Amino acid sequence: MGRVARQYQAAKALMQMSEEERRSVLIAQQADMAHDYLQLRGDQKRVRVLNASHKTLSDLLSLTQSRYKSGLVTELDVDSVKSRLHRVEAQQAQLSQIVAQEKNAIAFLLGAPPRSLDQELEQGQNTPVVPPFVPAGLPSELVHRRPDIREAEANLRQSVAELGEATADFYPKITINADFGFQTLSFKDLGLWGARAWNVGPSISLPIFQGGRLVGQLNLKKAAQKSAAISYRQTVLRAWHEVDNAMQSYHDEQNKREGLNNAVKDSQRSLDLALSQYRSGLSTYLDVLNAQIQTQDAQMDLATSDAAVATNLARLYNALGGGWQKVLPDEGALLKEAQNNQSQAVAYKSTRKMVR
Repeated sequence: MGRVARQYQAAKALMQMSEEERRSVLIAQQADMAHDYLQLRGDQKRVRVLNASHKTLSDLLSLTQSRYKSGLVTELDVDSVKSRLHRVEAQQAQLSQIVAQEKNAIAFLLGAPPRSLDQELEQGQNTPVVPPFVPAGLPSELVHRRPDIREAEANLRQSVAELGEATADFYPKITINADFGFQTLSFKDLGLWGARAWNVGPSISLPIFQGGRLVGQLNLKKAAQKSAAISYRQTVLRAWHEVDNAMQSYHDEQNKREGLNNAVKDSQRSLDLALSQYRSGLSTYLDVLNAQIQTQDAQMDLATSDAAVATNLARLYNALGGGWQKVLPDEGALLKEAQNNQSQAVAYKSTRKMVR
């Protein structure tokens, strides 16, 4: 293959590298948006857990105060419930600050002013539903969709083409030149036929005396090709590790969430039973407080796990370079999403596309 053909291949590979780099930025932007959005939804669920705990403790405080007035319990019981209630209020204030910061982070990614999306982000506060499992045995072609692998492959093709170009420089270069013009000793004779002159013929360039320049360039291109091949192998290996880790994290977190879901059900039954016995005078306030603490902790852990499952799925989406579909995502749609920074709907679409 000739030198010009090699130059064309190298330029084409360089153009593909730029395209894959752009696609990598778009996917990374989606991943960042999904992470912030899912983290916000998880913290909003934790806020609801604290609100429910606050109501339970408020009711318990009213009941304890009533029993204290009747002489059934001591003032220590009342103070203990108040202490627990104030601790929950402190947690509410801290979590409210975190939620406000996450809302502003999403607004910043969309190029919107602070607090401009608060009203929209308060709607539909549930964590997006994720599939129960991701199909196992994903074909290797899916990982090949990753922009970093495709970019490394294009870099390898470019280095191979440049090596061929450097090898072609050792051979003679033959060109065909054609000249046409006017030649005369007098300005007034320029229009005559005899004043016209033309020349057509080949010219040859022999790379004889180069002082080792061509050999040095060839060795440099060989070293660049080896480096590109090593980089390509490392990129592929790193991609497989990232996909495997993301798959494992997603499945393990789902198992963890299942256990936490059962723990929430058990602790809630224990709390209901403790409250019923406390109203009947069959148990002490310590049993109720312990059951309330266990229930709140289990619910908070479950809310955190729900967000972690969705976040791990978004990471798997990113590790696969855009999901596990067999068709590449529409780059026009991705670009349109990246440019649309005026509506919070971008956050919904970007995230739900990953978690469906």
